[in-house]
Amino acid sequence: MTISQTSFLADVISSIKSIPQGTRAYFQERQRSKLYALIIKGFLEKEKKGELSRALLARRINKKPEQITRWLSTPGNWTLDTISDLTLAIFGGELVFSVSSFAQMPPGNSSTFEVLKTRISEKKHISRTLPTSAQSSSYKNQSWELKDAA
Repeated sequence: MTISQTSFLADVISSIKSIPQGTRAYFQERQRSKLYALIIKGFLEKEKKGELSRALLARRINKKPEQITRWLSTPGNWTLDTISDLTLAIFGGELVFSVSSFAQMPPGNSSTFEVLKTRISEKKHISRTLPTSAQSSSYKNQSWELKDAA
């Protein structure tokens, strides 16, 4: 059996096709998980530093500690008000939103080699800045810049 990833996003990218419920459910859960990961990471970092506890978080937003425990235990169907309260109390700020269109993204299964080969064929110069020793050596900390070849 052949599975096509193109068909999964084709309905999303198309402006006229109905997006299947299964696809919408996938992206709803994906967004819920990303938001939960952001909130819980911020809370755990502050908790580890001794700057925040569940009890203090509860007091800051006038909620019972058991409500905070429920919210932080699993990614649930948080309301926008809940998200606002948590980000304000944990981060001292608010979320900044942006949207990435699948239609404008390179194919998800493109290898770095294929991307570099394309850039070279376009006569672009590629320079890479590696992370310093103080930074993590993860791929995310690498900086890439494309310039027209001289």
